Amino acid sequence: MVGIVGFVDVPIIFLAVNLWRTQHPTTIVFEGGLTPPMVMTLLVCIVAFTVLSIVMIMQSYFLKTAEVEIDSLTAPGQAD
Repeated sequence: MVGIVGFVDVPIIFLAVNLWRTQHPTTIVFEGGLTPPMVMTLLVCIVAFTVLSIVMIMQSYFLKTAEVEIDSLTAPGQAD
């Protein structure tokens, strides 16, 4: 639920920052305000979290597949 709210809230915050510049600081990511080390750090973090997410999804899939296989092998009277 928190992820859904965050997914909806991020574009709203981005628009609020760009529409009401007197009350919010300017965005620096999209206007070239990041220095090269900051851009590199951002890209490394994005790649790291993407790889972590993929690995965790794969592990979940393999765990569920193994669980189904174990259930089918240990179920009494069930022969495949």
